[in-house]
Amino acid sequence: MIDGTIVVATRGGSQPWLTGTGFASGDAGESWFGRTVPETIPERTSVCVPGLPDRCYRIVPGRLKVEESRDGRWVTAWEVSPGDQAWLARAYDPEHPEGTGVVASLGIAVQKLPGGHVVVVANGADGIALRDVSGTWHRLGWVEGKGFASTAAPSLTSPGRYEDSIHTIALSAAFAAGVVALGCGVRRFGFFVAALALWAGVSSFRSGTDTAILFNPFSVLLGIALMSAGAGGMIMSAVRGEAPLRTWVIGTATAVVTYYAIMTPFRAWSAGWLDSSSSAFNLSTVLGIATVCAGVFAVVRLGASRRDPR
Repeated sequence: MIDGTIVVATRGGSQPWLTGTGFASGDAGESWFGRTVPETIPERTSVCVPGLPDRCYRIVPGRLKVEESRDGRWVTAWEVSPGDQAWLARAYDPEHPEGTGVVASLGIAVQKLPGGHVVVVANGADGIALRDVSGTWHRLGWVEGKGFASTAAPSLTSPGRYEDSIHTIALSAAFAAGVVALGCGVRRFGFFVAALALWAGVSSFRSGTDTAILFNPFSVLLGIALMSAGAGGMIMSAVRGEAPLRTWVIGTATAVVTYYAIMTPFRAWSAGWLDSSSSAFNLSTVLGIATVCAGVFAVVRLGASRRDPR
């Protein structure tokens, strides 16, 4: 607070060398305007409401978290879970890394107003947290040159906030799961060799189309050839191994279910049902392995029933 006005110091965004810059609000955080900030502005980690010494707030070092005094003890007033805080730290992938601050609560201020008070918490790269007069907390992201706005704060429940590579990993694992399940029914070495050729063809085709130029004709043609040879080899091996239709059904179902078993925990995390990406990773690993084992067990049991003379 400076002269009764909420003031938040910033580092200049794409121009981090600009010190002494900041934004101020005279209407409880509804709007913001640029203001020069003294370089010696104190950073408070705790503050009390003027005239109410028993109503105080404090930040928790290293966390996006605020506590308030209530009935003689400190209780959580607002927080972002550790898992979501770790995701936010990765979400700010700046064009100018030198201008990025930590994602944690760094300072706090309170302003008494008619009908209540507002609390402002400086959260580093994540902007600010604002408690309005009604007691509701909001995350406001930084809009360079304009101040802060709720629309600029990354959502903690954004669909698909996991990395795009998760899809590729899930598809690769699903393909491998289907091949293992089918292979246990076919039981021919050539089947697995053909599967590797198919996978190499897919990789070559993708690398040939994912280039700065239109495409790489050599990689694309090689990929098409390997995919054709691999798919044909798998079919021929399955026919020679006299794999029944049920084996194909189980193998295909294993691949499909494995994909969704891996993706579901990450989608649950993106919806806010799981706290951290590590929890999603661990759960997807367990579910993926369980699905593969179930598919292999089903194929092996099918093979045993075929050999049973009864």
